[in-house]
Amino acid sequence: MGPQFEKARVPDIFISYSREDRPAAALVASSLQAEGFTVWWDAVLRAGESYDEVTEDNLRNAGAVVVLWSKRSSRSKWVRAEATIGERHSTLVPAIIEDCDRPLRFELIQTADLTQWKGDREDENWKGLVADISVALSGTRQESASPAPDAEPAAPAQDDSIEAVFWSTIKDTTEPAELEAYLKRYKNGHFVDLARARLAAIARNASPRNTSQSGAIETPGAEDARVPQPLIAIAIFALATMVGMTMMVVANAIHIGWFSWSPSTGAEQLQTGVKEIGFFSALNWSVAALILMPIAWTLIYLAVTEAQDAWAEMVRRQMLVTKDFVPIDASHSGFRRMQKHIRLFVFAGIIAVTALTLALALSDYAQVASRFYDNSAEAEKLDRIDDAGYELGAPSFERDWMVAALLSTPKPEKVKAGPNRAFSFAAYAIYVGFGVGSLLSFGLVSLGLGATFMRGIAQTYGLSIIPDINSNNKRCGFEVLRRFFIYAYAVAFIGCVLCYLMGIQNIYLRSPDASIFAFLSPDPKAFSTADDWREGADALFGFLFAGSVAKGTRNVYVWIFGFFIFAVFIGGFILFVRQGALLGKSLVLDELRSSGLKRLQNLTHKDESAITSQLAALNIWPLIQPDPRASIAIVLLLVASFIFYKIGVLIVLALSIAVPLALWKSAD
Repeated sequence: MGPQFEKARVPDIFISYSREDRPAAALVASSLQAEGFTVWWDAVLRAGESYDEVTEDNLRNAGAVVVLWSKRSSRSKWVRAEATIGERHSTLVPAIIEDCDRPLRFELIQTADLTQWKGDREDENWKGLVADISVALSGTRQESASPAPDAEPAAPAQDDSIEAVFWSTIKDTTEPAELEAYLKRYKNGHFVDLARARLAAIARNASPRNTSQSGAIETPGAEDARVPQPLIAIAIFALATMVGMTMMVVANAIHIGWFSWSPSTGAEQLQTGVKEIGFFSALNWSVAALILMPIAWTLIYLAVTEAQDAWAEMVRRQMLVTKDFVPIDASHSGFRRMQKHIRLFVFAGIIAVTALTLALALSDYAQVASRFYDNSAEAEKLDRIDDAGYELGAPSFERDWMVAALLSTPKPEKVKAGPNRAFSFAAYAIYVGFGVGSLLSFGLVSLGLGATFMRGIAQTYGLSIIPDINSNNKRCGFEVLRRFFIYAYAVAFIGCVLCYLMGIQNIYLRSPDASIFAFLSPDPKAFSTADDWREGADALFGFLFAGSVAKGTRNVYVWIFGFFIFAVFIGGFILFVRQGALLGKSLVLDELRSSGLKRLQNLTHKDESAITSQLAALNIWPLIQPDPRASIAIVLLLVASFIFYKIGVLIVLALSIAVPLALWKSAD
């Protein structure tokens, strides 16, 4: 399979390959020998020779190190170590023998394509490899010539043995097999004691379980048994929808699903003498139960998983490095510590915000519902809308499904206060407490992610976040966060829609309209008889400041304020992340320009001018940013949806389609 290795002779070529690719390596070796080169690979190792000494001696002294990249060799730390040494000595001549993803640092090195090569020495790709080897050999021979008499003494060489390079790649590993492979190969190596100590620590912490690449403890076969992310998302949506449907069925069963209320006194103030209320007609409850909250909870799950995947991808792309620009893996102690602290911050914040929202929701429930359930005199006044009762526009409560058991109904014997109270309590706990609480606390997830981009945060853990200069995208790797922000914007928008529905429901309950449909429909007759332009605008478009509306809806302004609070609460976190990204960009550029540009060149193998131009065009924000006019237009449309509440439905529906679509298409 090749000539006998002569120990005294330095080979032209050293072949690095994975044992599983031995047939391909043999074909390459014999073909190179036919070209007139002397070749060494481990198949020519003589019995009795020390594998480590002979291999490293030939690797360091060979004129060309030919690395055969395949799916197996790309994962082999031995091959990576040998390729690294060849790169350091400027003797690396890589070739691909199978379609695969090479290690990122070797992607930009000119590589011969032998994926379709079958041994034909006249093949153009083969000739290209031979030419690359000849260039490497000529350069090596020139460098090996005697130095000029006045040449300065060479600086001490760094430890570039295979052992040292290999150890540098596994010193933080959590895989026992890699440490055992080192101990097997280097029984008397420099790092044997460290390897044994690391192996013992893993055995103490993980036995009898395995440790995953991310550092999480898993049982054997856990990766194979892991439920796919899309399936979990579907399950969350289905479960949340089933809860909403159950609420609708229960509301109908206790006769408060669709409730036609005819007040005992004052019915003449209503347009038709009756008013539709109940759980079905309360859009902020029914639409939330069936559509909005299932979507929101699903998006929150997807956003969290996307954030985790984005971190893993940034590690894979070598965007997370030490302060000395050394790429890390997911087992790096600083990275794991940073992730742990982010999780603690996010989870503690979610618990605190959700608990506070739940407490406020139940407090509001108690102040409104209990006021009437526990007081028959108040309940009797609730059914009247004349001077002896509560006016239709009274701001302190709503004649909604929550108090429907205390209002006049065609079937009063079937509407019981007890079940209604329990149903109201459950709905408030699920959709106001946990529902709104989860939407608001989701902003903490964005905050936790964005904080790592702020100046000094990552540095606290000995890390730097750098762009992926090898990326073809102008965002230089930060596009991996795109899906997370799409989901985050969608969650924030759902929160704004819920606030709009709350405001609409609040106005409707204090209006004389018989149904929500009549309330939101234009009224040409009322327009023709309107006393002034305000009443005319209200008849056609809805107008929050019309006299007939404002008289009975004094706390609508509170709902508008709540809308802006919600927008600021979640939107503020997103803006915080964006500002963090911009500061992160500034930090990255400052560090690279002051001390890290040469290191980045070594990491990416690009020249200085190419890196500088790419950094100048860097857009760290992962989504297309709307220009100021578009941003102002969106805000004005949301405000207009409140002021002109009838056409607000169309505005919200249009934005519900346009905003997610624009976000989804913001890849470039």
